Amino acid sequence: MGRQLYENEPLFNEWIHLIDGEMTKINNGEWKLFKELIEKKTEQESRINDLNAAQPTLFAIQVALAALLISWNIYPPSIISHSAGDQAAAFVAARLSLEEAVRVVYHRLRLQNRNTRQGGRMLAVSMSEEEVENKLLKDIEHLVCITIVNSLRSLTISGDEIQQILSISYPNVFKARLRIENAFHYIKWIDLKLKKIYEAANVFLEISPHPVLAKSIRECYELTNQQQSSPLILPTLKRKENEQITLLPTKNYEEYFNDFLLYKFHLSPCWYESKDSSVQRLANRISIHPLLGIRQLNEQTSATWKSLININLLQYSFLKDHKIQDAILFPAVAYLDLATAACQQLLSPKEDDQTTATSNYF
Repeated sequence: MGRQLYENEPLFNEWIHLIDGEMTKINNGEWKLFKELIEKKTEQESRINDLNAAQPTLFAIQVALAALLISWNIYPPSIISHSAGDQAAAFVAARLSLEEAVRVVYHRLRLQNRNTRQGGRMLAVSMSEEEVENKLLKDIEHLVCITIVNSLRSLTISGDEIQQILSISYPNVFKARLRIENAFHYIKWIDLKLKKIYEAANVFLEISPHPVLAKSIRECYELTNQQQSSPLILPTLKRKENEQITLLPTKNYEEYFNDFLLYKFHLSPCWYESKDSSVQRLANRISIHPLLGIRQLNEQTSATWKSLININLLQYSFLKDHKIQDAILFPAVAYLDLATAACQQLLSPKEDDQTTATSNYF
């Protein structure tokens, strides 16, 4: 998560180390963000799914991504925070300094661990609030509650009885268990405070290690915006995909390509053609000698020509004059003339020379 950007983007690397340094000052070296995020090679080795490591890591990834985007001249007119991304959003919006934001992350976790009983779970479901309250949570509402309302058809529930809820038969309803060790926080995205943002914006960039809110953003946009156009929702990173390629579509291409000079196209042929190619292309079109005929395309190593001669035609009538005892014979000198014409065609340095080959036949 973020390792490829860390290795290839110096600014992203710089911010990860900066946040790691601030976090180490506060937790007295209890654990290092850099070690969990970068040094440990596999997810199994890392504590990345441990809430105590996950939230600081998420904060660092989001802040480093935001810094990288801003360096590419991508400035958001509005920032919407969600769940554990509150602290990163507050820092990017210049409401908290980096030191203050890191302290909030640390102390929030400390208080959460002290006051939250372990064992809680969270489950994302594709249902409305009314459906969840009247169907999914029926008879267990004292154990489970709705904690996140992302849109009309997307919310998250928290509590101890997640496994029981999963066992309830809803084959057509999407359900996904969140990989955290306890349940926390509350947020409601269907809020009048966000209505103006959804009405004014049509491009949304989800700054996270993996896109999970695209569907909810689209539903909220469609709920508050009656225009026919659809919002453009872009991810920054995707799990197990090349991070630089995933992030690339967010770039403002005009910042990189608007300085190139525009040249007028020169519409002239630039096709280099070998002699063999030219012969094959033009063999059935060019006749350079009245008797030699047209060169044939074949797989033989020797060149061959084909000529149909009708002595009754005016252009061939002179052949009737070569007789021996009333038998018309093809003159021997004509064979020499044909051989000469064939050699001229084969050895001519230019295709244009073929049209000027000898026509001094006997």
